[in-house]
Order: sequence, then C-alpha cells, then structure tokens
Amino acid sequence: MKEIKVVSFDLDGTLTDSSFANSVWLEEIPKLYAIKNKISINSAKREVYNNYNKIGNKRIDWYNITFWLERFNLDIPPVELIYSCKNKICLFDDVIPILNKLKSKKRLIIISNARREFMDLEIKQTEIGSYFENIFSATSDFNSTKNAPKVYINICKILKVSPSEMVHIGDDYKFDFEVPNKLGINSLFLDRNAIEKRKFVVKSLDEISIK
Repeated sequence: MKEIKVVSFDLDGTLTDSSFANSVWLEEIPKLYAIKNKISINSAKREVYNNYNKIGNKRIDWYNITFWLERFNLDIPPVELIYSCKNKICLFDDVIPILNKLKSKKRLIIISNARREFMDLEIKQTEIGSYFENIFSATSDFNSTKNAPKVYINICKILKVSPSEMVHIGDDYKFDFEVPNKLGINSLFLDRNAIEKRKFVVKSLDEISIK
C-alpha cells in the first residue's frame, strides 16, 4: 500500500453541518416563492421541492442558485440571498481537532459539489481556509458533479498523486464513497447517524486514523 499523501474532505455535511444549505434552499427560496406567487409557505415548499426533485442532484443545475432564481422568477441577487443565511454556517465539533492532527503530516484539500459562491462564504465564516492546500468545487471548477469520475481523476492529476495516495471522506455514499473508491482512492463514508460501525464507515471524524 502506498503512503497516503493527500487527505480530501467533502464540505457540507462533513465539515459544516447542513443548516446553512438548508436555510438557503429549503427555507429562504420557498419563502420568496410564496411571496412572489401569493401562496402559502406550505404550498410554496411543495412546488419548489418538486422542481428540485425533477432536476436531481446529479445535474449541475441542482447546485446553481442563479438557475433556480431565474426558474422561479425571483428578483434577488444570488449573493444577497446566500449572505443573508451566513449566520447558519457552523462547523462540526470534530473538525478542528482532526485538521490540527493531520495538517503537519498530510496535504489537505476539500472537494465539494457546492458552487464556489457557497464554499467561499463557508470557508471565510469558519476560518478554516489556512488548513487546506486546495479547495475544489466540482460544479464551478470542472462543470460536473462528483458523480463523474473525471472530477477525482483531474484532481489527482493537478496534485500529481496517484489515486492510491489519496484518502477521501464525505457523507454522501455515492459521491464520496462509491465513485472515488472505484478509482482506487481510499474512501471513507461518514455516516454521523450510523447505528453500528461497518468497514469503510465512520460515525465521526474522530475515528479517522491515517498513517
């Protein structure tokens, strides 16, 4: 087994909790839609969520707030909407300890499906940018999602490492475990609600041990 040189983390649901993303997508956009169309918030949520589901999270449009504001005909600048929810950004308690533990030993990066405008604000608010050598947005940087193997392949090329020299950790089984694992990347599925521990599954970043 080759020495691990790079440790990669997903962002939302892995380093930061889902409160920020949920506030933007599940609360604020439906609220604006309800006001625009003079309907109840419950009706707005049903219509907005149905539209989300029709697109699905394997398409890059799913992550593009400009796409959705135009689709729903909502007249608000994307950055204004995103920044209105910045107080919801929060790191999990196990993040700083694991970053401090690994920083002097490994090259640390982030690979997320979130677009750059979301990621930049999250990194700024949490002040974790200095821990990472690179921060990649699959949708902004590669015009794709982590469902496409090319995202991980291109990142390995950029970093000049083989897949077996990287560990990737994230909370989406498909994007963060199955896809990179098939490429030979050492992958860990972060399931914070797991009832029992299984191989390649961790319930907390505290459980990660990388030599």
